[in-house]
Amino acid sequence: MQPSPMADTTSPERPSSRVCMPSPYGHPLDDAPPPRRPHNRMAGGSQGIMSAMGVRDVGRYLLAGILLFAGIGHFRSTAEFLAQVPGWMPAPEVVVYVSGVVEILLALALVLLRRQRVLVGWIVAAFFVLIFPGNVSQFLTSTSAFGLDTDGARFIRLLFQPALVILALWSTGAWRAWRSRRSAAGSSLTSDS
Repeated sequence: MQPSPMADTTSPERPSSRVCMPSPYGHPLDDAPPPRRPHNRMAGGSQGIMSAMGVRDVGRYLLAGILLFAGIGHFRSTAEFLAQVPGWMPAPEVVVYVSGVVEILLALALVLLRRQRVLVGWIVAAFFVLIFPGNVSQFLTSTSAFGLDTDGARFIRLLFQPALVILALWSTGAWRAWRSRRSAAGSSLTSDS
């Protein structure tokens, strides 16, 4: 007589009263949970900052650092920032101070408001778009500030603004959330017809 895989084989005459219940992990005889794989995180042991947070988080903290540094700079180097205020703007000093406060608040929001990070990402991206005319004005008027004393350097600076917009949308997941909502809305429209 060949023993059954579900039977206790200690006594060939008498099958065991034990019942082998299926495991919640797959195979009935497998009692070990499957190995956990990190989701959207860098795998590995102690790889510094990357083991504790994802690449998007690093981008978000980097962006917060840039905003905080620039925001503080509005108060420490006001003359440099005045060079970016277009001539048609009223009260240039107020514009510099207000935009400095906004940058500091946005930096804090990027770090502290994790549950609202998608909304914060859209707000930061919009802010970068709103201040872009100042960079364009600095280029068109050939105003030197921040070590940007050539038209070539000022033009290269213009290219950083779209990169900051992209970083804001990517690092906060705002772009991914928008695409998900858009594809879900598109699929619901096609299923309705």
